[in-house]
Amino acid sequence: MYPTASTCGDETDQELTLFPAPPPVQYQAPEQHVVQFSGGVGSALVALTIAQRVDPRRITLLIANTQVEDPDLWRFANDLARHIDVPLVIVEDGRDPWQLFTDVGFLVLQP
Repeated sequence: MYPTASTCGDETDQELTLFPAPPPVQYQAPEQHVVQFSGGVGSALVALTIAQRVDPRRITLLIANTQVEDPDLWRFANDLARHIDVPLVIVEDGRDPWQLFTDVGFLVLQP
């Protein structure tokens, strides 16, 4: 037998009371907005959107140098940082993904 509309409503109401809404949260704007910038179009649009809404002095573009990027990525990243007038912070430790995988034991290369 299929449930009727009235029994569905009762079950749904009961389910909703099991998971009450979270308490309201007072939003506080952060002092600094850090955009994890991959060098791609999606994160560039995020950076541009934030730059339209926030003082550029409160924005940092954070990008990881994995040592395997196309050189044009760095041109694009620098152009974007200049365009929105924010610093481009590059995080790197000098390893490429294959070196990192080997170092942490994720990948074992045979001689």
